[in-house]
Amino acid sequence: MMPNKLLGIITRFMKPRDILGIALTAIFIAGCSKQAPPNDAQIRERIVGAWSASDSKQFSVRFESDGSFSGRDKKVWAAGTWSVQDGVITVSTTNSSLTNVIPVEKAQVIRMNRHEMAFRPIDHTNLCIFTRARD
Repeated sequence: MMPNKLLGIITRFMKPRDILGIALTAIFIAGCSKQAPPNDAQIRERIVGAWSASDSKQFSVRFESDGSFSGRDKKVWAAGTWSVQDGVITVSTTNSSLTNVIPVEKAQVIRMNRHEMAFRPIDHTNLCIFTRARD
């Protein structure tokens, strides 16, 4: 069916306000489907608190407002500092139960709200998702 003919059929059977409502809904859904990444100030505000890896509730990390962090799972713990610049979180481990810990890791924040954080480590293609843990 030709696009003009389809449009004619739609306009013949629907009222203009219905067409406008459908068009606005489609625009709203399209606009909301691509959420812009948070800016640095939003990341700094939202990251503070406890988070758990969504694929393994055994690993948790706590980011403090003073720029420090601590993380642990059943056998390993680590602590250090964190910072944000240009949407990239930098985590510097200064103390750990591991001897071969990576001292500095960076990750690009893809999306983040108060309940979920999705980021991609700079050296990897995997998307990591953390969910807010109970404080």
